[in-house]
Amino acid sequence: AMVSRRFGATLALANLVYAQDGEGDDREGEIRLIGMHDLGSGLHLGLDNRVRQSLGSSDPHRYQHSNPALEFNAGPLLAYTMGRWSLMTEAGISGQKVDRLRTGMLVLGGAGASF
Repeated sequence: AMVSRRFGATLALANLVYAQDGEGDDREGEIRLIGMHDLGSGLHLGLDNRVRQSLGSSDPHRYQHSNPALEFNAGPLLAYTMGRWSLMTEAGISGQKVDRLRTGMLVLGGAGASF
């Protein structure tokens, strides 16, 4: 499910996800919160946050596959649109917990288009 709200030049988005594998023994939930502000001339500045959490598992082999019980990332992002093309970059923190919590720097970049 996704909900969004615009406040003038600012856009707030919330995305909620429930996932379950085909066997039905692993369940996960995810929430993503994004805030974007239109700076004009195709430039957008925002904040992107995502947390994915295991909601339970009856799979006795889950940890043998190194499936994380928790994943998260958060950081500022910058996007630029030119017609139907977009460029974006994001930097921040990322973390994952399998047996213990490990964190590190997150750096993303991307390009996309709508046709």
